[in-house]
Amino acid sequence: MKENNVINEVAIGKQIWSLKNLEVTTFRNGDEIPEVKTNKAWKEAAKANQPAWCYYENEEAMGVKYGKLYNWFAVMDPRGLAPDGWQISSQKDWDVLVSALGKDNGLQLKSEQGWMDGGNGTNASGFNLLPGGQRGDDGSFFAEEFGSFLWTNEEASKKEAHNRNVTDTDVELCNQQLGKGYGLSVRCIKIKGW
Repeated sequence: MKENNVINEVAIGKQIWSLKNLEVTTFRNGDEIPEVKTNKAWKEAAKANQPAWCYYENEEAMGVKYGKLYNWFAVMDPRGLAPDGWQISSQKDWDVLVSALGKDNGLQLKSEQGWMDGGNGTNASGFNLLPGGQRGDDGSFFAEEFGSFLWTNEEASKKEAHNRNVTDTDVELCNQQLGKGYGLSVRCIKIKGW
């Protein structure tokens, strides 16, 4: 069954971003994205280049708070992870966002609460980025409350892809490459003209 995904949005500079991390369980064409809970099944999905999603710690309440974590195979599946009118953000999209915000862009993107060790942001941008953590390619969960990791649509190598991230100690958004089997959050950007 195809989901009817209404996305709340925030305008930053000339871009329109989703206000929350993605939470879909189906691709744009209505096909179901497999929910993968066990560490073994998560590793197997990565090894087979198969799409997968999960809640942080496999707890639905974490999904309500942070959205879902997706491996890169779900992000780049040709059936489309982003809802109609939206797309997975590129490296260039993030560069434009960082440029629009300028100095201390990480602080401006981070929410005003929820980050450990005094790592809260100002949320001056309205982006309200929460520290939803990640799932390693071995299936382990980590970094909840001290890191937010967001896929881009760009490969770094055959085994890795680019993501943007910020931790409790960062004031700037960082660029990183992780294995495609990791489970990260996704923020979509609105397609111009929609």
